[in-house]
Amino acid sequence: MMNQDSNIRLAMVCTPLIACGLTRMLHDDTRLELIPEILSLSGLKHLLDESRPLLTLIDWDLVASAPGMSACLRNASSSSRILFLMQTMNPSDCQSAFEMGARGIVAKDSSVATIRNAVWAILQGGAWMGNKPADPTRASSASPRPFRDRVTDKLKWLTRREREVVEMVCRGYRNKQIANELGIAETTVWHHLTSIFRKVEVDDRMSLIVFAHRNAQHLAAKQEIAHSADSAPSAIMTRTHAVHGGQLHAMEQSFLRPYASAS
Repeated sequence: MMNQDSNIRLAMVCTPLIACGLTRMLHDDTRLELIPEILSLSGLKHLLDESRPLLTLIDWDLVASAPGMSACLRNASSSSRILFLMQTMNPSDCQSAFEMGARGIVAKDSSVATIRNAVWAILQGGAWMGNKPADPTRASSASPRPFRDRVTDKLKWLTRREREVVEMVCRGYRNKQIANELGIAETTVWHHLTSIFRKVEVDDRMSLIVFAHRNAQHLAAKQEIAHSADSAPSAIMTRTHAVHGGQLHAMEQSFLRPYASAS
């Protein structure tokens, strides 16, 4: 329930450029008190404890660059309503956002009117999806299981070989390089990638890299379990340890080489 006698506090977790745009969109609404933005999710808990905003606008790109923050976001959603700002609203990201407790998702390039409407729809207890209100019951039921459980369900279907292929894709290896490293045919690599894309619900190598980056700890844990059950080359073990803790070796270079297919 909103307090009608005081300003409604809004927090922003985003870059200064996005925060500046949001401020311009909302500054003339005297009912709103905009809290100065923070630049990363690492300060989210402190922000919520100190400022107690009723609504927090969060740049989804920060979620992609901060693997392991899903638990923090789920906790945050219990004390502040969350509206995610997305560059591209693909179904997988939208599902993940609602699983983290979001009340709404709006595109970054939305009109001023759409941003305002999304903010007020959520402040008044509703939900928002894209450019229109959403059914709150549908939004809340979009997450029947915790985000972590859903990720685990995806990863458990990956074979040991497929996890090795994922890790090499994240290093920027092409199919021929992967085939040479693993001693298999290029067509076999292609079949592995096709299977991986289906199992983790991504469409291309770039999306797979993002998925692996977000879930590096889960992936590394699965990889280590597989290696303990079936010994693998020491070089692969070394690379697996590089993934653990969210550190993907040469990730920056990998992001510069997106590929549109499994080939």
